[in-house]
Amino acid sequence: MSDWGEEISDDDGQKVIDKVVAAYKKRAKDSSVNIQRLNDPAGKQGVYRIQLAFEVGADLVNEFFNTPHGIRGHYYHSPALGDEFTRRCLRALSGEIKSRWNPMEALKIEKVKPPKPLKLDPEEWERIRNLSLAQWRKWFDLSLENGKIWPVEELAETNLVPLFRPEENLKKEWHQYRWLHPEELKHVAEENIKNLEDAIKQLGEAPIFEGFYEQRAILGSKKPLTWKSLDIKGGWIDPLTLTSWTHPSKIYRALQIHYLGFS
Repeated sequence: MSDWGEEISDDDGQKVIDKVVAAYKKRAKDSSVNIQRLNDPAGKQGVYRIQLAFEVGADLVNEFFNTPHGIRGHYYHSPALGDEFTRRCLRALSGEIKSRWNPMEALKIEKVKPPKPLKLDPEEWERIRNLSLAQWRKWFDLSLENGKIWPVEELAETNLVPLFRPEENLKKEWHQYRWLHPEELKHVAEENIKNLEDAIKQLGEAPIFEGFYEQRAILGSKKPLTWKSLDIKGGWIDPLTLTSWTHPSKIYRALQIHYLGFS
């Protein structure tokens, strides 16, 4: 039990995962599986991830995103339960995705934000192009194992944050302790931010991107009811060495979702 007053049920969570897998099977032929390269001067160079999005319909996005037995419901109970639900969902999908993926066809490398074909320098392209199929499949497994699944977000053009239209998205709110109504949000957001920062400090780390916490707390209270697709983004993996890299802004993703409802 949590302060939400609902028991977490593996059965209920599995029903959501089964629906997601069934939706992917139905849409797989229309969903391309991409390879993306990190294009961040401050990040590690030469790391790539798997990426795909597929339509499941607004009802399933709502069930996946906004109910006690969906992804945020698991993160609401604890960061560990949220991560475990994510792993279960991605493992259930992995075989279906892998069976439909030809890495040689996906080798139109994309960069992130915005996703446009990326011209690699000749030396890097030669290294990537000559990877064996077995090495790509190892990379695929590691990328998906370290990945995440979330609704496809509609982004504001100015600052690339999720865009919510109040007239569409505030028709349905959760009535739980941690994420409350907008009119009550300022006080609750301040409390949530303090709890999040305390949790990060307990890990011996300093909070990051503090200026965005309040915005994320506000976003976390709103439920986009019109989104229709789910997005899978793998973890960043060097395909040559098979070592992973986590962006500093994502180290505390599970804690952020737990306390703020969003990351």
